[in-house]
Amino acid sequence: MTVAGQPLGDGSTTEEKLRSLLALRAEHDDLDYKEHLDLSQNRDKLELVKDFAAMQSIPTGGYVVVGASDNGVPSSRLGRLTIAHFDPSNLYRIAHPFLPSVRVQASTHDIDGVTVALIYVGPPDPPGVAILVRDGQYQDGSRSKHLFAPGDVFVRRGAQSVRWLPSDLPRVLSRWEDAIREDERRRASAYAEQLLQGQRARTIARGPLGSLTWRLASEEFDAAFLEAMRDGDRMTLRRLVLSFRSDAAALVRMDDVDELDLLLDRLLAAVAQTVTYVEKEWFEQLLGVLVDVYRTALDPTGNVRPVQGTAPQELMLRVAVGVEAVGGLAVRLNQLWAVRPLTLPDRRLAAQIREPSWIRHGLTAASRAGLLYLAPREEGGQPRQIGGPIVALARQLVERIPALRPDTQVSPFELNGSPEPDDAVLDSLIEFDVFWCVIAAARGGREYHQYPSFAAFFTHRAEPAFALLVDDLDARRVILGDDAEGVDADETLRTALRAVASTARQVSASEGRWPWWPESEKLTTYLGPE
Repeated sequence: MTVAGQPLGDGSTTEEKLRSLLALRAEHDDLDYKEHLDLSQNRDKLELVKDFAAMQSIPTGGYVVVGASDNGVPSSRLGRLTIAHFDPSNLYRIAHPFLPSVRVQASTHDIDGVTVALIYVGPPDPPGVAILVRDGQYQDGSRSKHLFAPGDVFVRRGAQSVRWLPSDLPRVLSRWEDAIREDERRRASAYAEQLLQGQRARTIARGPLGSLTWRLASEEFDAAFLEAMRDGDRMTLRRLVLSFRSDAAALVRMDDVDELDLLLDRLLAAVAQTVTYVEKEWFEQLLGVLVDVYRTALDPTGNVRPVQGTAPQELMLRVAVGVEAVGGLAVRLNQLWAVRPLTLPDRRLAAQIREPSWIRHGLTAASRAGLLYLAPREEGGQPRQIGGPIVALARQLVERIPALRPDTQVSPFELNGSPEPDDAVLDSLIEFDVFWCVIAAARGGREYHQYPSFAAFFTHRAEPAFALLVDDLDARRVILGDDAEGVDADETLRTALRAVASTARQVSASEGRWPWWPESEKLTTYLGPE
């Protein structure tokens, strides 16, 4: 340190920094002058390693200046330095086998016609103790000399690098302790922020009617909606449901795509939270709003509204993808009661679309509008079809909306990429995809009533859903409802599963993939030959 007690170590290795260190004319704890080092010699290498270890015991690190006398005067009296020896990568190669924590920066400068090397040695990162791990041994003539041994820790004491004493412990550990304190401060700040967020959420949820609005930021909306559900505040929740419905209709009329996207994000987040916390009444009401939003894209006869562009189809796809994402959440949380209502349209929509599943209806409309393609990789190329479209798009939606993933963290997902083998969110979406396809096949009785996006992914990801329907009678009844009852129920299930698997096989083959079919012996036996 300087006389003023300020640490010298700042990581700089410029000529200006070197001149300022030479101007001190004296060594300090964090500054060591060496008149010469020949780093082709083992002794000099080990001496430098020892100094590095000592400098690392200083919280801010320190400097070794090579090519200067003890009073900071540039000197080549003992020979000129070999510049290549002081390349940072060479210094690292020398020190790292002995001192794994080493961090060095270095440069050489011409000072008054003398080559001087400036080496900065940083403290360990992450903070810790710089411990030597190998013997520092060299030959001095016929004698073997040891500079250090494994487990040694060196500190700077004045102008010397010496082994530490118990009294050095507080100084050596100070940076480590500071890091722990800083980590605790961050944790405390994060906890305080959570408390503040919770307080803001309570203030919003318990504020005047209308305070809980879909225009809130994502975190505030999720927290306030959860508070309102926890408090059982029916008026606040009912007001929110009504505003979702009326505002969505107005935004569709105004063709305000950005605001409608925001509203749908919050609506899906609310539906997701009703699944997470098993609030079935509010699930039903909010799902009804989602159905109403979907119906705004249709005319009274069930056809897509005749407008310029593809806005209605985009809205239909957006809703279908959102339903798929909520369905995946229901599967992961084992809330299978939500699977069937998510799959089947309500009475009003069913009368319009005349299909067993609105997911299939939305997917068909999007496909006909050309919305299931990616841009060509190169100019003049062909658009690329999105593999497993509704599953893949739902997987990306889960990344964007935190309420769709309260149980897990997610990594980025690339369309038509190679998914990670242990992607629990993707697996749950694929399983829901199986469920809605089987429900549609069992209800409609025709293969074209379902479209298995899961066919774009490995068989093992979908097999648990097939197996659950075959093995678990209770789950089958919850998912299939009336279609799981009666004397022909087992045959109805077998026919539906086989229809879905056969369609998946056709889809995978048409897209140039390995033909899809369950691989487990039990399932292949149950389904019969391909």
